Parts: sequence; C-alpha cells; structure tokens
Amino acid sequence: MFVDFPDVLTIADIKKALGVSSKMAYMLISSGKVRHFRMGKLIKIPKRYLLDYIETECYNPTATGKLPCHSEGSV
Repeated sequence: MFVDFPDVLTIADIKKALGVSSKMAYMLISSGKVRHFRMGKLIKIPKRYLLDYIETECYNPTATGKLPCHSEGSV
C-alpha cells in the first residue's frame, strides 16, 4: 500500500494518498488521528503512521464504534 510514496510523508502526500482536501489533512493531523512529528515548521508523517490510521480508524469499526471511513464520506 502506498508503494509510490516516500517513507516519510508530507501534508501534500497525505492529501494525495487519501484523496482529501488540505483542510481535512490538517484536521487529521491536529486531531491526533494521524500521528506525526515536526521538523521546525514542517509536518512529517512516517508512512507507518498513515497505515496505522487507516487500519484502526477506517477498517476496524469495532475499535472506533463507527462505520469504515469510506462510508462516512469524510475520507
């Protein structure tokens, strides 16, 4: 999954990978749903953190009590 992306992603990469807007990408980061780290002002997201988000939030409704992300329309 995401083999065409670098191991450490940027907001632009997250937008492209998930097909979301800048607003949604920043919301996922600021809410803590997608873990990240900062290098100065730059936000960096290891690919593993994106995969963790997808596995827990999107494809494990028993963990969140929600339907999968693709059914919510938000991601």
